[in-house]
Amino acid sequence: MSCSGGCCILFKTPELETEFQRVDPMLDKLVDFIAQYVADHWHQDIILTSVERVGNGSSNHCARPCRAVDIRAWQFSRDQIIELLDEVNEHFRYDPVRPFKHALIYETPDIDFPAENPAVVHDPKLAVHFHAQTHPNTVIL
Repeated sequence: MSCSGGCCILFKTPELETEFQRVDPMLDKLVDFIAQYVADHWHQDIILTSVERVGNGSSNHCARPCRAVDIRAWQFSRDQIIELLDEVNEHFRYDPVRPFKHALIYETPDIDFPAENPAVVHDPKLAVHFHAQTHPNTVIL
């Protein structure tokens, strides 16, 4: 568990907490921003469910230092999900050269979830979660 300023980042397993200590500094800032926003607005903690991965070298989870985490999302309402996506992606630009990419994505198998938000990904094989990611060019606005 990592807590500061009234917000907590919880981990699905103890190994994830160790992995999170090695993440890219910008990813750490992104996750802290998300945790603080969630604590301030909805009085909840966030739970990281995935950090480092091995295998697919194109995944930001596989980069070293790690540039992506997955965050449990089933406890948030649709309105909260959209609000969090909008707020985070207004403050963090994943890659200014590719403005269509997002620092925070919501992945869901629910095809009825509003798709007008470009940061929503529909995939029937995925569990509901947020995917927070950074790139070497990520900037805070």
